[in-house]
Amino acid sequence: IHEFIVEYLMNQLLIHDADISCCNYLRFGDNSCDFCDDTKEEVACLSNVEACEKMMGDSAFLVPAWAKIIKKEIVVDNPFPVGRIQEDEATIHKFFYAASKVVVSNKKMYGYYVNSDGIMQSKQNMEKNINDFIWALEMREQFFKEKKEKSLVLLTEINKIRMIVHGLSLKCIPDKKDKKKVLIKALIKKNNKKTAFFSSFFQK
Repeated sequence: IHEFIVEYLMNQLLIHDADISCCNYLRFGDNSCDFCDDTKEEVACLSNVEACEKMMGDSAFLVPAWAKIIKKEIVVDNPFPVGRIQEDEATIHKFFYAASKVVVSNKKMYGYYVNSDGIMQSKQNMEKNINDFIWALEMREQFFKEKKEKSLVLLTEINKIRMIVHGLSLKCIPDKKDKKKVLIKALIKKNNKKTAFFSSFFQK
């Protein structure tokens, strides 16, 4: 980790009066992790719904539980599931949704070591990984349905279909009656629905 990550995240939390402070991370596969980054710093303050949308859209770096400072009460009220590989996917949306404000920085201050033999990358864990991912998205979908968040339900459904298609492609999920083609059609339909939904949403 960057030597000033805690100070940086805590300052952002206090400056913006947020409940969660996040930064970006870099992936590395050797023993070195260089935090030199010429990217211009950008900081955004998001509502709980906006943070969930970004997490499932163009800011996937928000999904992991690391590289964040989160108010203790939020984590205590939303514990991680036991015995699951994809525990972050099953929980992080609850953290964001419980927050009054989320501050996000693009600064890369956390290093994620990619271990090809680790639980997230190894081929022997691929089936459990994908099935846990789908399970987590089903839990997320149910959560947003209960909260009556239509846009977030739709985004979750799209992510779930993509993951099922991915699992079918890798033969991690049994393919019954050419399920992949059916799901791809559903994905196209939901993507079109998402575009229409957000167009009408922002015109209000």
